[in-house]
Amino acid sequence: MITSLDYSSDGKYLAVSGYHEVLLHKADGSALEARLVGISQRIQAVAFSPDGKLLASGGFIHSGNNERLRIHDFQSGELLQILKDHENAVVDLAFSPDGRWLVSGSSDDTVRLWKRSGSRFTSGPVLKGHERQVYAVRLFEDQGRLRVVSTSMDHTVRLWDAASGRQLALGRHENRAHSLAVGPDWIASAGEDSTIRIWDYTLRPMRTIRSKINPVGLASHPDGNRLL
Repeated sequence: MITSLDYSSDGKYLAVSGYHEVLLHKADGSALEARLVGISQRIQAVAFSPDGKLLASGGFIHSGNNERLRIHDFQSGELLQILKDHENAVVDLAFSPDGRWLVSGSSDDTVRLWKRSGSRFTSGPVLKGHERQVYAVRLFEDQGRLRVVSTSMDHTVRLWDAASGRQLALGRHENRAHSLAVGPDWIASAGEDSTIRIWDYTLRPMRTIRSKINPVGLASHPDGNRLL
């Protein structure tokens, strides 16, 4: 079962997470480069740092030591750090555009920020407000300010200020809100109400796209003008 995919910033590698391991493929499918075998029952999320040096993974890790999130050196596969502060499974991960921050969303209903220094991370603001499991998280910059957007089983899309951890705005789906994508001046969220909702950077509604099925994944095209 594939749970998460992420491409390296240079487009040369694809990380694929699933049960017990992360597979690192050449993006053209020509070779399997490495296997990062973990102790997780299921690895739920994987994310490359923008500089391509680090690979973060998280999920249902049951070691008895609350090891929810792991940082690996991408080139060597070495485990560099274990981040333990979440109290339940990590469901999604994302780096900031400059690679200085990592954000994680969890089944413990929280969003956590982690500040990067070299290849090490320290705990930053904890964003509390969601009433149920967090499904998706993204980091983006708006006029020089770092923002976090998150979706949840509680039907909401929430916008946060990364520096203070303060919630700035709230949007709603009519059912669970799960997937996210961020464009140059828009945010897209998909939910189990069979809609894709487009918001501006302040979570003001711009458009609602209705679907015959529940969309399960979103991605912004590199040109910023198309949503996949």
